[in-house]
Amino acid sequence: MKDLTEISPMTLETLARRLAAKRLKKVAKATGLHYNTLRKIRDDAEANPTLNVMRVLSDYLRSH
Repeated sequence: MKDLTEISPMTLETLARRLAAKRLKKVAKATGLHYNTLRKIRDDAEANPTLNVMRVLSDYLRSH
């Protein structure tokens, strides 16, 4: 059984911090998320991504 940290999405702050160290075009290609969505999450503390976007991005960042 998976630990909750493995299935729960990361917080918006954590996603933004982890994205700051990544090339957004590469992340967009790998996840299928739009570049502008990733840029908004990284740059805008008031971003409001869907739960699905947060899950997809969290899964990617945990594995990369």
